[in-house]
Amino acid sequence: MELTDKCKEAFDKWNSENNYGAYKFEDFNDSMKYGVYVDFFDSVGIPISQSTQIDRLRLYSSFSIKGVIEMHKTRNEARKAAIQKANEIFNQ
Repeated sequence: MELTDKCKEAFDKWNSENNYGAYKFEDFNDSMKYGVYVDFFDSVGIPISQSTQIDRLRLYSSFSIKGVIEMHKTRNEARKAAIQKANEIFNQ
């Protein structure tokens, strides 16, 4: 879950204005980073919605961003894909 170009610059500025106490973002695990990324994308008008559902005894995770919905086999895959898609949208 890495941001690029304009999105990375904007995130780094936004992130520096937020205080996580003695913690550094780089030290967070992926679940914690995902939560911070979601807060960032909310702040710039790109909300990420994620859900998990069971279909025919299979578990699927999906995300939705600005009308784009993608299904993935695991929650972790869906999280990574959501951040990548939000990064692409921001950089356009």
